[in-house]
Amino acid sequence: MFKRNKDVIVLDIGSAYTKVVVGSLHYLKPEQTKKEVTIKEMIKFETPKSDDVTDRQEFTPYFDGKQLMIELKSVLNDYGIKTKNIALVLGGDRYITRDIVIPKVTEDKILDMLTFEIEEYLPVSVDQYVIDYTIQEEFEEESITKYKVLVAALEKNEAKYYYDYLEDAGFSALILDAQFNGLSKLMPYMNVINGEAIETLKSTVACIDLGAKYIDVSLFDKGKMQLNRSIDNLMSKHIDESDLEAIEFDRSRANTLSNIERIFKFYTSRSSHNAINYVLVYGGGAENQSFVEDLAEQLNENVTTVKQIDLVDCVNSYTDNVYHFLNAISTLVRR
Repeated sequence: MFKRNKDVIVLDIGSAYTKVVVGSLHYLKPEQTKKEVTIKEMIKFETPKSDDVTDRQEFTPYFDGKQLMIELKSVLNDYGIKTKNIALVLGGDRYITRDIVIPKVTEDKILDMLTFEIEEYLPVSVDQYVIDYTIQEEFEEESITKYKVLVAALEKNEAKYYYDYLEDAGFSALILDAQFNGLSKLMPYMNVINGEAIETLKSTVACIDLGAKYIDVSLFDKGKMQLNRSIDNLMSKHIDESDLEAIEFDRSRANTLSNIERIFKFYTSRSSHNAINYVLVYGGGAENQSFVEDLAEQLNENVTTVKQIDLVDCVNSYTDNVYHFLNAISTLVRR
């Protein structure tokens, strides 16, 4: 049985950088006064690349698993981190997500109903997926009480790979979390960002994870997830500095901005009451102030880079760069 006061390593393996956060799991009931989430260490290093290609029979990661584990154990040793308890957070691009409406049923019947409903959206049999869900809303329609549910499906091959990968390396794998699920738990703690008050539980907040390869857009209304979409970061395909590449990069940059805007418009067009009050950006791409400014102009919204969160206490390094580690930090918060 895992003890709550024991340290946990949270691993966020990005396509460019791997982020490591060390702290205790933070359990909090909604009615309690919120206490700071204490982070003991935040570390990042370049993710070693793999040339392998995923096939349908066996999941193959986008990173060099052997080299990544060597580097992970090296930095843990350098920082004197002894715990073997580990959690992993995966980006939204690893999941198939859908909004599904079902009649209100007892909790023991929800998963069976959702498994049937989501099957049409999956490329292979539903038996090959791990299914999870979050109830977003309960409402009445034509005198029938219904649930609006966000359903997430992850291939079992991938889930098994990560579990075995961590266990075989000598760790005790505790949690496999999704980026958008972690954010939903962290939302109550994000009421003061960069010293400014934000009513995260009384308004609609857009969180944009600017990753090197993928961009995740998550929309929360009064703290509840309403929408999650993952799109390609088209700018990642252009890396040399030729004139032709510069033109293509500018085009990809414009298309990426338009794709983010399209997600916003999809949400706001669903109801006349849907409006976005705050836009928060994080991830490695949040370092690119020029892109953040262009995003603000494209969306015609104020955009805030998450540098500090009052209720997240970072004991050591990176105290002003929380945006690198937000996904990993959120995994420490448990309901």
